[in-house]
Amino acid sequence: MYKKHVIWLASVGVLCALVAGFWWMGIRQRERARAFLKDLASLQLGTSTFSDAQQLARKYGGKPYNGPAREPTCSVDDCDLSFLFENALKNRQGERTLSLDAGLTVKNGKVVRKQIDLTLMTTTWATQFLYTLVDSVSLADPRGYHVTISKVQAHGIPHVLEVRLGPTAPAAVRKSAYSINLSCLTLWHRCDGPNDFIPPGLWSQ
Repeated sequence: MYKKHVIWLASVGVLCALVAGFWWMGIRQRERARAFLKDLASLQLGTSTFSDAQQLARKYGGKPYNGPAREPTCSVDDCDLSFLFENALKNRQGERTLSLDAGLTVKNGKVVRKQIDLTLMTTTWATQFLYTLVDSVSLADPRGYHVTISKVQAHGIPHVLEVRLGPTAPAAVRKSAYSINLSCLTLWHRCDGPNDFIPPGLWSQ
């Protein structure tokens, strides 16, 4: 009886350690992603430099990316960097996968484009969601930004939301566009749609 009790206690201890480890991993990934978004948002289009981009890549594991069919290259004249944040354990559970992909483009020594793709994939179409933010020097919209929604449900909730910002985008719109709720990267926080990720006012702009 004593031996069985010891084994049971040991099993409980191992289980508690695993849960604590998974909890810590989720928290760490969420906090890194939050810090990354803050640093990414602080980069100024047309002003921030190749050196600034390299510093961000070193801090958050960014890697050169030129598409699946090309060898990755990066120089002061032309560089595309890719970043990825996800809770790998949560994504292996099978029911849903959540990832935050980001890209940074440098041309002629200056940051000219930033992009974020937040993707929630599930087994049910009703809860799948894609948010894309493109912050670029080339946007021509006179308002300084453009919002597109598609795959809208009957009650008005979109499955796809795309926000494009230019250098003259209003500060309030820019702040909302980068205000992504990353609590969903943790194991215990379930998210099912845009209201869980993005300020609702953004997609009613």
